[in-house]
Amino acid sequence: MTVQFVGTKSRLGVDLDNGGWLQFPPYAKMLTTAIPEIWKFDTTQIYDLGTFYRVGGRTFVYAKSSGTQIPDVGSQVGSHQHIAQCYVGVDAAQYDTSIVLDRASTDGAAHDGVIAKDELMGGWVFIFPAANHAAVRMIMGNSATIAGSTREITLDLDMPIPEALTADSAVAEAMASPYLNVVTAVSELRSVVGIPTVRATTGTWFWLQTWGPCWAASAAGAGAGNSDRNLCFRYNGAIDEVAATGYNSIQAQHAGFVFTNAYAGGQSAPFFMLQITP
Repeated sequence: MTVQFVGTKSRLGVDLDNGGWLQFPPYAKMLTTAIPEIWKFDTTQIYDLGTFYRVGGRTFVYAKSSGTQIPDVGSQVGSHQHIAQCYVGVDAAQYDTSIVLDRASTDGAAHDGVIAKDELMGGWVFIFPAANHAAVRMIMGNSATIAGSTREITLDLDMPIPEALTADSAVAEAMASPYLNVVTAVSELRSVVGIPTVRATTGTWFWLQTWGPCWAASAAGAGAGNSDRNLCFRYNGAIDEVAATGYNSIQAQHAGFVFTNAYAGGQSAPFFMLQITP
């Protein structure tokens, strides 16, 4: 395969022979530039977590599995927010590219204060120096923490902070990558991040579709009636029509829209336009 590099190290992308496009996260390790085999899962990581593959009007993202994925329903964010609101632990100068947080002993995926080195890579931190001065940065890496400790964790950021931070005054919150340890949809408290392309198993890496023509397990009412186009996700990752009330109401997560109905009207497959991340 011949590849063409587009941009610089801060905006890595590769044109592929099949007309597709690989887009890597900031400062990616870029483990490979091969055309993704989205019909397989990987027992060894090949692409950076959060790498996007766009081809034929569809978009896919590289993720890590927790539990077995089910390709006909959506998969959800695997973890709650890793770090609840806490103080910045050390003064930071304007334009610094790392910050230190006083995370709590109950933070982390298991609520025990333990966060592995670089576990938050590809996630996000919200920084609040003072009223009306918020900023959000991608996390490029983090130091490890141990159980019971309330201090401290260092976060490396994708770009400088806009202003200085004062310890024990400025606050922050952080989450891991939404593509880390994704789970088959099980809860109304999690959001769907894509529909699996393969029946991946725990600890493997795989592709989720996030945009474009798609199919998923559907409720009977999805796209069945006149002007019945708008779809949402159920708690279990299936799609449903948007209704006035209930778990499939306007408050539910948007999934996309139905392309067309059956010949005589009523519900078709339905093929639908998935709309999570373009």
